[in-house]
Amino acid sequence: MSRQHKAHEPYDLPDGTRVLDWSDSSHYCPTSGPCRYCGNGTILRDSAGRASHKVCAEKNGGV
Repeated sequence: MSRQHKAHEPYDLPDGTRVLDWSDSSHYCPTSGPCRYCGNGTILRDSAGRASHKVCAEKNGGV
């Protein structure tokens, strides 16, 4: 039985990985920038507007 979570709220997987909901358009930018975690280019932005891959942010406890 899986536990329900509210849409747009982060939740944790059994292995401790935080799953972030970046479906909002504020997480996308038309210009690429270096990911703050891995340094590779991305058009994604974290909640503070910094360039970040969603997977990188999840692995590093980002928001």
